[in-house]
This record gives sequence, C-alpha cells and structure tokens, in this order.
Amino acid sequence: MKIDGVWSAVSLAEARTLYGMMLKRCPACHGQVNIAGNYTPGGGYKLQHRRSHSGCPLTPAAFSGTPSRHPQAVG
Repeated sequence: MKIDGVWSAVSLAEARTLYGMMLKRCPACHGQVNIAGNYTPGGGYKLQHRRSHSGCPLTPAAFSGTPSRHPQAVG
C-alpha cells in the first residue's frame, strides 16, 4: 500500500478492509493488484494481479521460473 507517499507492507485483510480504494502493488514484482475476498465465514483473501505477469513467483500458475519486475510496475 502507498500510505502517505510511502510504500508499506500490510496484511491482505488490512489492504481489503482499511485501504480498499487505495493503489496496491505486488510485493514481489510491483505490478498492480486487487485483493479478492471470500465472503463466506472462515473465507480468506488472496492477491490477484490486475494483469498477469510470467515473472512473478506469487502467481505459480503463470510463473516462468525466472523472477522479473512487472512490465507495468507501480511506483
């Protein structure tokens, strides 16, 4: 999260509930992300890239095996 001009790490729950409308970026590749939520009791939140990127290890289904910065990195 970019809070008062500084990028800070927060939990997914905080990002979703306290900072819902603020810009969010992936901690690994710095691509823009959304926080998806499961609205059932006991459900969790997950990080979703707005645009898939094969260089992000946090998206195992798309990861190429070589980490790299997102081509549309934020901040």
